[in-house]
Order: sequence, then C-alpha cells, then structure tokens
Amino acid sequence: MSGGSIRRLFRPVPRGVDGGAVDPYGPPPLVGRDGSPRRNRLPRSWHRSRIGVEAAPIGGGGLRLPLEVLHEACFQPDGSFTPERPMTITDLVAPEAILPALKVNSKKQALQELAARAAALTGQNERAIFEVLLQREKLGTTAVGYGVAIPHGKLPKLEKLFGLFARLERPIDFEAMDGQPVDLVFLLLAPEGAGADHLKALARIARLLRDQDVAKKLRASRDAQAIYSVLALPPASAA
Repeated sequence: MSGGSIRRLFRPVPRGVDGGAVDPYGPPPLVGRDGSPRRNRLPRSWHRSRIGVEAAPIGGGGLRLPLEVLHEACFQPDGSFTPERPMTITDLVAPEAILPALKVNSKKQALQELAARAAALTGQNERAIFEVLLQREKLGTTAVGYGVAIPHGKLPKLEKLFGLFARLERPIDFEAMDGQPVDLVFLLLAPEGAGADHLKALARIARLLRDQDVAKKLRASRDAQAIYSVLALPPASAA
C-alpha cells in the first residue's frame, strides 16, 4: 500500500457543518438543491458518545479505536507516514511479571493481589494502583469474554506502559457480559499521557488473549517460563 493510500485510510474523521462527525466510509455529506450543505450525522454510537470521535473496527474481536487516535499514532504533524514496529506483548510484560497460579476467591481479591505485585515491580504505590483499578471496574467490567479480563488504569507517576499476566488457579466471577468466569488476567498500567499507546496495547492484548488456541496454551502452561514463551510468540506462531 502506498503512502498516499495509507494516508487516506487513516485521515481524521471529517466534520459536518454542525460539528457532527461524518462517516468516512459512507456516502458524502448531503447537499441541498441550492448547493448548501445539509446535516449528515452518524448514528450516536457508544464510543462516540463517550470519547467524542467515531471508531474504526480493529480485528475481529469487537474492540474499536478512534480514527483520530490511529491517525495520530501513524503520522507526523506534517502528514508524513511514520512506520513503526508492531507492538508485541513482550513490550509490555517481563518474565518476572508472570503469575502462573494465582490463588484468589473474588474479583476484589484478584485486583488487590495484582496491585501488590505491580507495586513491587514498578515502585508505584500499591494503594494507588488498587484504587485506579477499582474505579475502572466501577465504570464497567474489564472482562472481555471467553474467560479473559484486562483490568487497566493510568498513573501520573508511571514512566512507561507496564503489563502483568496472571493465570488463576481457579476461575472467578468477574461480572463478564458472557457470564463466563475468568481465569486469564492481564493487568495493564499506563502513564497519564499514554494516549494512543495505551489504546494500541489494549487492542493487542485483547486480540491475543481472545484467540482460543492461545488461551488454551496459556491454560495448559504450569510455570512462568512456559506462559511467557506463549506470550512471546509472534501472533501467527502463538495461534
């Protein structure tokens, strides 16, 4: 794909005359008989109502990222394309940040244990991490289905993205939309201003862990090194 084609693909969401977003994949803005523009708004999606921009689908798992965030991540201010190496799970999680058999009995206890481990590895305040995770869960569960949860939050003093993976010894209720108990948990912490990197990391984690072949291998792994080896495989190899 040429640079021009990529630039057109990730152009910012166009705006209608009333400030509403116009669907970049749909018909052009409506025009009246006198040539004046008419309103042509997108349906009010959940993503747009919460974040303020329309979203483009990423992969087949239903996770969506705003077009403006993708454009910011891929292009320089002058519009030139910025190629970069795809984010991998090992960019986010280190071998020592793997918990192969975490024993917990509830969602709250799981968040407490994850916060304690994350605090020990990052030097951040354990209570602050727990509160950030807890507040995020109050907005809606971070369980994404298929026995997977991705609790996440932002910390003002954190310098870079941090991930921690836990395989639970026994599945627990995480209030998942599909009703399935969770036994694979990936904690993601991000700096306050992470922006596009935070969203890209969430998309990458969700895409990997919702792959049923990968999830099966993770559940069958009994030690930290075996789990890390699965997480470290390229996407095609992991599956």
